[in-house]
Amino acid sequence: MVILRLENCEKCTSLPSLGLLASLKDLIIEGMTRLKCIGSEIYGEDCSKPFRSLENLSFADLDEWEYWDPLTKTEKVERFPSLHKLSIVRCPKLTGNLPDHLPSLEELVIHECAQLLASFSNLPRLRKLELEGCRGMICTSPTSFELVSSLTLSNIREFSDWFKLAFQKLQCLQIVNCEELVYLWQEIHIKKQPTALLKELSNVRELCIENFPNLKSLPRVLEYSECLQSLRIGGCHSLQFIVKSQLPPFLKRLEVKNCDRLQYLVGDKEADYASH
Repeated sequence: MVILRLENCEKCTSLPSLGLLASLKDLIIEGMTRLKCIGSEIYGEDCSKPFRSLENLSFADLDEWEYWDPLTKTEKVERFPSLHKLSIVRCPKLTGNLPDHLPSLEELVIHECAQLLASFSNLPRLRKLELEGCRGMICTSPTSFELVSSLTLSNIREFSDWFKLAFQKLQCLQIVNCEELVYLWQEIHIKKQPTALLKELSNVRELCIENFPNLKSLPRVLEYSECLQSLRIGGCHSLQFIVKSQLPPFLKRLEVKNCDRLQYLVGDKEADYASH
């Protein structure tokens, strides 16, 4: 078996030992509304490498799912050694930890998991990360983000100094309604120490900042970004002006929308400005 889809099995309260399916590459679990815990039984008893061939794993619409047992570090089990993509969508009660060692993971998508504090420690090949509608994010290993080229953060309530992480390959960054980041930017601006954010924005070509009603000025670090070519700003109702000195030197496109108090724009005449 290569592909397995378990959908709307509303009376199921647990999962079988799917980790024993040595040829399984795609696993989709959706709409199992009575499933509360994914325990160690899913990996298979005495299996040293569960889910050895699994490449894509997707969970969605698990209304009662609260806990995923990722196995402890003391257990000599290499789980998900080939996993490339992990998606967790609309699991509102999920808390606890995700598997902390996914050596082949390249794409991680977590949407609408309001209680989940996403914690990362060892994702050495991660290239795309999308976090939307989560409680927050913590990373204990900066190297987990060194290869990330696309990062989307939306409706995240808590951060743990994420801007100190090593984003060496980041090219596309979208930040939507993450109010705590406003305070981090303002603190850096007040202390006049933009270098804390320089590394993460050094290669960014596309940046989106949306739904920050208390943002009064653009992050000062933008002035130092030499690669940024496209900037989108929306829903920043306290933003009153954008001046040339606040913008990256090689910006080609600036889009501004739904910024009610914006009074004027003064920027590079060669850029493509669109104001709505």
